[in-house]
Amino acid sequence: MKYYLQFIVLFLSGFGFAQDTPQYEAIDKKMDAIPESMATSTESIAAYISKNFATNEDKIRAAFYWTASNISYDVVAIGSKRVLTTEQRIINTLQSRKGVCMNYAYVYKDITSKLGIETVSIEGYTKSYGEISLNGHMWCASKLNGNWYLFDPTWAAGYVSKRKYVKRLDNKFYKADPKTLIVSHMPFDYLWQLSSYPINNQEFYDGKMESATKKVSLDFSKEINSHLSLSESDKAMAAAGRIEKNGLKNELIIKRWNYEKKRSEYEKNNIRYKNQKEFYDKTIKTNEKFKQANTLFTEFLQFKRRRFLPLISDESIKEKIQIPYDLVLQCQKDSNELKDVQDENQSNFNLLKNVIATSKKKMEAEIAFVNEYLSKDKSEREKMFFKKSS
Repeated sequence: MKYYLQFIVLFLSGFGFAQDTPQYEAIDKKMDAIPESMATSTESIAAYISKNFATNEDKIRAAFYWTASNISYDVVAIGSKRVLTTEQRIINTLQSRKGVCMNYAYVYKDITSKLGIETVSIEGYTKSYGEISLNGHMWCASKLNGNWYLFDPTWAAGYVSKRKYVKRLDNKFYKADPKTLIVSHMPFDYLWQLSSYPINNQEFYDGKMESATKKVSLDFSKEINSHLSLSESDKAMAAAGRIEKNGLKNELIIKRWNYEKKRSEYEKNNIRYKNQKEFYDKTIKTNEKFKQANTLFTEFLQFKRRRFLPLISDESIKEKIQIPYDLVLQCQKDSNELKDVQDENQSNFNLLKNVIATSKKKMEAEIAFVNEYLSKDKSEREKMFFKKSS
């Protein structure tokens, strides 16, 4: 069973405030001038950004500004349980220019990823004016010049007041200071606090901004890189472990913890299925190749029984045995590369390998015969057939 978290955030009136950021003015104006025809897909938006900006610093600002400025928070969709793929959500968001936090995050992530900027979506919950929201929220982290930064295009875009959306750009959530963002944003996985001393869920409830213990400093950048290098199954299991370690404080966290554990098992089964399918497909191809080699080898043996008649060139005689032999060598190589054979397949797999090895040995004996045959004068070659027969 898959767990689909409803990523919702309620903005309180007056929470957001616009910030004067003249350093971004030129970039923002350039993004305001994007032709509508180029704002219909993340591909075309990324292409426009690449054409107009040279550095990743400018590109990431352009992607963030476009997302926060052009998508309005969809108050009507709050609490919607409609299940869509990430791609469908992005398409719908660009068409309607509306969405909840996951729509903002997906669009921003997709644009930056197409710009070659590593971005991950962060899932967690929030707090406003000391009040914990038990609705999930999604924001992002992007890697720029080797460092991770936090971005929340949803909260940067505006806020909701009395069920109405108020659009107001707030650059506080652009490259947000982790020490400031932790006041309101608590990721399920503490790695994404980007803190050397991450807080636990109880400390977030209590309004702490940094761990009270400070026993061991966390090299979060190193840990994140290590985490991202894992398989999807191992990522999920590692995340579940960190979520549990940080305290299963509320139902939302528990659901996320269970989701990661189930995702880990699902990914394991998916890998197992893929491996089995790969094994089956490769075995079928190897078997077909082996049949082809055996057919050609049989033809060679029949030709040999006719004492290599009708006459063909020496090179052609050699090819008649070399071609099936090369095929068998490839079969042997392919079978040796197949790893992690399931128990139920092991017996048949061993049989196939033994048959290939036996055929290879027989063909090597015939290659030796051909090489000796071709090394003799034509007057001596005929005797080899009689010698073999006797």
